[in-house]
Amino acid sequence: PLLFGGLALLGVGEALAMAPLIAAMLEVVVADGGDEEQATEELSALLTSCFSLGQFVGPIGGAVLASRFGFHVASDVIALL
Repeated sequence: PLLFGGLALLGVGEALAMAPLIAAMLEVVVADGGDEEQATEELSALLTSCFSLGQFVGPIGGAVLASRFGFHVASDVIALL
């Protein structure tokens, strides 16, 4: 139950942070003279690439930390990031 609550809180927090961030990034690109439609596509591609990279690197980095230093130290390091 605690894990599900934490994950739900993480999802809500990420949604609340990303929505205004995406709008602000789009506003900056358009203010610099960029095309809004192209900027939307490029921003979407950039964010998707970053999320995918995190999904790839995160478990590998976590496994390396856990095997080398133990689960508790790995959890502390990931929490600090």
